[in-house]
Amino acid sequence: MQIDRELKRVFTADTKEDALAMHSMFKVQWNKKYPRQIYNLEKKVNYLFTYFSYPQSVRRSLHSNNTIERMNKEVRRRIKAIDSLQTEESALKIVYLRVAELNEKWSHRVLNGYFKCRD
Repeated sequence: MQIDRELKRVFTADTKEDALAMHSMFKVQWNKKYPRQIYNLEKKVNYLFTYFSYPQSVRRSLHSNNTIERMNKEVRRRIKAIDSLQTEESALKIVYLRVAELNEKWSHRVLNGYFKCRD
């Protein structure tokens, strides 16, 4: 959809100032068709644009949900391999153990640029 592309352009801007300028154009373009949505977006614009206070090297991982999707895939894979589970409690135990394994594995990952966010 065109509105999705336009909104994505706002949040992929290089600076907060550029994003605010694009947001203003976005509002003018879409306010007649989606007044309530634009109003709700406008109420939270300062909160949403906090994103721009982080270095560009970090922003991609902030708005990505790849880690969550990967974890869900790993949990599904583990449960599928165990053909049948006797109780809901046994399924929860397997999910817990897999998430604990992934947490340990991923806890030592280094994400580029995060050192710039300290203090």
